[in-house]
Amino acid sequence: MYTEIDVLTKDFIELKKKNDVIVDLLRDDFLLSDKADKILTCGDFLGFSPSSDTGEFKLVSANFCRERLCPTCQKRRSLKMYANVLKVVEYLKTNVRFLHLVLTVPNCSGGETLTYTVREMFKSFGKFYKYKDVKRVFIGCLRCLEITYNFENGTFHPHLHCLVAVKKSYFNSRYYLKYDTLQALWSKACKSDKPLQISVGAIKGDIAKGVAEVCKYCVKPLDLEELDFTTAQYVLRTIGLVLKGQRCIQKHRVMKDGFKALNSYDEE
Repeated sequence: MYTEIDVLTKDFIELKKKNDVIVDLLRDDFLLSDKADKILTCGDFLGFSPSSDTGEFKLVSANFCRERLCPTCQKRRSLKMYANVLKVVEYLKTNVRFLHLVLTVPNCSGGETLTYTVREMFKSFGKFYKYKDVKRVFIGCLRCLEITYNFENGTFHPHLHCLVAVKKSYFNSRYYLKYDTLQALWSKACKSDKPLQISVGAIKGDIAKGVAEVCKYCVKPLDLEELDFTTAQYVLRTIGLVLKGQRCIQKHRVMKDGFKALNSYDEE
């Protein structure tokens, strides 16, 4: 028979199971073993209290570790990120439309190569966003880094998910940027001789659903279940070291102003 506490803690228990997998992978890793103990004890203490308005029990205190590789903290960060971005979108949507833009670079190996690629990609985005044609119409942006692993060839795929704000007149404007133009500008910013893959589309209908689609990539947990232990440990170590000290989420212009106006703090 389930009690109310069982219902409240069900999701946390499932996340703790995922934490245990990460801890096993980190325990013997000489570079990241210090994170294992933090993730192991993450969420061991949960304090719930009834709301004075509804009487519904809510989490009021806990010992979360805040490590980027921790599934529990990734999940909580994702929910908080979604809630904050949705507030900003609701705040801006009267005069603004939103795009989901994905910017990619070629897959690469791990180690220093991946670190260098991510660093250069951030620089390229800075150039891309400052191009006159882009800056004129992209009045705000939330830029999020995601790194995935290619199981078939053992390479890493870093790319940027961007929630872009444009004026409502953008789609009928003479300054509207077609796919080919955006692709050419991104390739130019990356100093690539070949066209780089991008994806762009307007967020229509349910804005909340569109925002969730972008936000879920910011802190998406690593899918390591299909890998053997050694490979999973290598992927976790590689991405953990690359993300260390990186600002994975960046806000620009009206998106940054919206966060400031609503006093939403940085999830990182």
